[in-house]
Amino acid sequence: EDPKGGNVQGQDSEEVTTETINGKLVVTKTAEKNSGYAVGDTVTYTIVVKNTGNVTLSNVVVTDELTNGSWEIGTLAPKAEATVEETYVITEADLVAGKVNNTAIAKGEDPKGGNVQGQDSEEVTTETINGKLVVTKTAEKNSGYAVGDTVTYTIVVKNERNVTLSNVVVTDALTNGTWEIGTLAPNEEKTITETYVIKEADLVAGKVENTAYATGKDPAGTEVKGQDSEEVKTEAIEGELTVTKTAEKNDGYAVGDTVTYTIVVKNERNVTLSNVVVTDALTNGTWEIGTLAPGAEATVTETYTITEADLLNGYVLNTAIAKGEDPKGDEVEGSDEETVTTVEVLPGLEVTKTADVTENVEVGDTITYTITVKNIGNVTLKDIEVVDDLTGDSWVIGELAVDATSEELTAIYEVTEEDLLAHKIENIATATAKNPDDPDGEPVKDDDDET
Repeated sequence: EDPKGGNVQGQDSEEVTTETINGKLVVTKTAEKNSGYAVGDTVTYTIVVKNTGNVTLSNVVVTDELTNGSWEIGTLAPKAEATVEETYVITEADLVAGKVNNTAIAKGEDPKGGNVQGQDSEEVTTETINGKLVVTKTAEKNSGYAVGDTVTYTIVVKNERNVTLSNVVVTDALTNGTWEIGTLAPNEEKTITETYVIKEADLVAGKVENTAYATGKDPAGTEVKGQDSEEVKTEAIEGELTVTKTAEKNDGYAVGDTVTYTIVVKNERNVTLSNVVVTDALTNGTWEIGTLAPGAEATVTETYTITEADLLNGYVLNTAIAKGEDPKGDEVEGSDEETVTTVEVLPGLEVTKTADVTENVEVGDTITYTITVKNIGNVTLKDIEVVDDLTGDSWVIGELAVDATSEELTAIYEVTEEDLLAHKIENIATATAKNPDDPDGEPVKDDDDET
């Protein structure tokens, strides 16, 4: 104011400039660890958003496309920061890729409405795809199997990889089995049951080795394989080729009688026998049976005629022998004998003596005697000696079969006075032979007289 109280005014202006508005968002994203993640593991991320500009930022929002996370921070003054935590679960696709790259983006506005943005990425690596397809094959028992027995196998297929396997198929060449399992998650398993019937070839080998194979693919398309074998033991090749020989009757056989034998050959081994042949030395019989399966049998019939030698022996011992081969080429043999007894040896001679005249002979007359010898026993007689007591004649007959009669033997006698005084002429012919059943015993003897 002046002295009169009037307003006095004066002015001057000075302009200063401020620094430029510099809005900046810095994002720092870190994981609690950077490697070794497996499927199903959780990655925990920490996201720090800092306003490194010189003005306050508003409407600050953080987003993460991987996790679909969104966080509204709001206002951030210069130098201020906000921290966000998020989690992510590792998938099989991550394991196939071998890593997870995760980006966090922060957006806001400066006081003039300008957009401010910042971002940061964090990469973590997963564990390597590893492990295997494990097959475990077991039999209900491991030994003692016979031909025709059934082996029951259990096959367990397990995915011991750290990723899901697809197109899993199990095959078994021995049984021609194929099983489509499909998909197996990590640590998942499937069980299959199959059967196999024991064959003769297995018995010959002594064992059965059976392998199951499993194949599949991991998510990267790499083939994964597994297999397991199970060996079971068969029973040993054992048993025998049995022969049973029987006669229709066992006693009372005479010379010329026929003995009918039945021979039964049975394979009591546990494998088929081939080249089976039956022989009989007594009858010279040979029968080619061929092949005999386990438990199978074949029957042969043969005959034999009783001889005098059998009669003198008192019995006939007859043995049948069967031979064959098992699948290993080893010979198998069996035999059986049957004894039949004959009738008693009863040697006998019958002497018949006749004269050409029987009465009214005179001194000087001649009498012609005829002598025959017959074998009335049941065995042949040999070296038969015939003696005529009256004439002193003797003859030796070589052999007489059963029921055979010798040729006529002739002895001539001239009548004497002594005969006339005795009123008769008595003439005895005697035949003697060794007993074939007892050569050192009493001979076989017979006589006949003619008066």
